[in-house]
Amino acid sequence: MEQKKDITILPGDPAALVVETSNLSGKIKFSSGCIVHPTASIKATNGPIEFGESNLIEEQVVIENLSEDPLIIGPNNHFEIGCVIHASSVGKNNVFGVRSIVETGAKITDGCSIGPKCLVKPFEKLSPRTVLCGNLNCERRSNDDPPSIASQMDHLRLVIPKYNKIIK
Repeated sequence: MEQKKDITILPGDPAALVVETSNLSGKIKFSSGCIVHPTASIKATNGPIEFGESNLIEEQVVIENLSEDPLIIGPNNHFEIGCVIHASSVGKNNVFGVRSIVETGAKITDGCSIGPKCLVKPFEKLSPRTVLCGNLNCERRSNDDPPSIASQMDHLRLVIPKYNKIIK
C-alpha cells in the first residue's frame, strides 16, 4: 500500500468513502461524496490532484497527474473499471468507460461519454457532450449529459463500509 500522508478528505454530507486498499500517492484532495474502490490507483506523480464532489472511481482505475500543474477533476464523474486517465483537466458529469484511455494532456470538458476501450489522444480537447464509441472511436454529440449515477452511489455508500476499511 502506498503512503497516504498527503491525502485530504474534505468533510461533507455525504462523506467521501476512500477505501484503505486503494493505491494513493502524492498530494490528493477528495471532496464530499467521492467513492474510491479497492485497487483503484490515484497518483499525483508530478502535481496535485483535486476531486470535486461525488466522483466514483471503480476498481483498477488509474488516474495519474504527470504534469506539474494541478489536475482538477470536476464533480459527478464516473471512472469505470480499468480506465486510465492522464488528462490535464476533467470537467463535470463525464463517464469514462471500462478500459478507456485518456492520454497525457487531453482535456475533457463537461457531459462527455468515453466508451469502453476508446482512446482520447494526447492533448486532444473534447467539446461538451462528446460521445466516443466503438472500435473506430466514432465521435458524436449528445443532446444530454450522461445519466446520473446517484442511486448507484447511494447503494455503494451502504455496502462499501461493510466490507472495507475506510480512510478517515
